[in-house]
Amino acid sequence: MAAGAAGGSETVRPGWPSSSLLGQLSSAHRDELLRLGAGALFPERRVIVRQGNADDYVALLTRGLAKVVVDTEVGHEALLAIRASGDLVGEMAALGQMPRSASVVACVPTSVRLIPAETFTAFTKRNPEVLYKAASILSQRLRESDEQRIAVSTLPARERVARVLLEIAHTYGRPYAADAWDLGIPINNSELASLAGAGLSSAEKALRWLQDRGAVGRRKGRVVISDRALLRRLAGRA
Repeated sequence: MAAGAAGGSETVRPGWPSSSLLGQLSSAHRDELLRLGAGALFPERRVIVRQGNADDYVALLTRGLAKVVVDTEVGHEALLAIRASGDLVGEMAALGQMPRSASVVACVPTSVRLIPAETFTAFTKRNPEVLYKAASILSQRLRESDEQRIAVSTLPARERVARVLLEIAHTYGRPYAADAWDLGIPINNSELASLAGAGLSSAEKALRWLQDRGAVGRRKGRVVISDRALLRRLAGRA
């Protein structure tokens, strides 16, 4: 297993994102799952799951934030997704006994339950409802990936960037004024470009275009949504 600071069982707390595995489980299943495996604390930028490794564990994020990245053939790192508290990562490779297809890296100090694949499999056999929830979330992620590929081939960069900002705010963000939202996570322009399937210059141009129209802005050095209703219209989601 990956190295981290060991910890005991995680205390259940309210407020798991509804899109996450922990947010969709019953209290009994959540309590049992949080007792499995070993606790670890990963500092910022520490790798939780490494691309290419043949590890036999799944990682359950209980606090913090992580990004899913791949090393491309030309030597660049591409951001595929963001995962936060309540999310399960690494399940496809661990349960399928395959090498990891991507790395998961802590964006901030992140607490994780590292659960052996055999232990997680036994848990889901005892509780098939959990397996159903995990499979549903995985299916949703695959649908979103398909939608993203379609968007890259059909939508201009500014609409793709606008949609990514809306999705991040919906999952992780919080309002700070009337229809104005903080994204809730630290994300730079390069990472935003990766999520939108755009080049860095195209993503920066899209941000300027959205900012000129009053849909986004900056607050404490971070991109924020200034007018979510307007951003939805500009993203073609009104």
